[in-house]
Amino acid sequence: MEKKELSDLLDRYVNGTATEQEKAWVEDWYNSYHLKATGKLSHEEIERITNDMESHLPGPANSDYQKWLRIAALIAGALIALTIFYFIHSANYRF
Repeated sequence: MEKKELSDLLDRYVNGTATEQEKAWVEDWYNSYHLKATGKLSHEEIERITNDMESHLPGPANSDYQKWLRIAALIAGALIALTIFYFIHSANYRF
């Protein structure tokens, strides 16, 4: 397999668009590589390779979406607190 083909395959795997056969191939390749590497490479090399492979795995999805969701929740919480404060405060002046 050429470098470009391998890169495309890994991109599809990371993006979740790989077929089941392609996923199985990538996972088998990773497992066989990991098993071969553990007996012949130094601890630093194994850690570097593992970090490199993990850096290509998908991270948290939609981090911008989560950021805006938190902001919306904060604003909603503030509005609820202000509404409760307003009704409690206005109730004290009615009597």
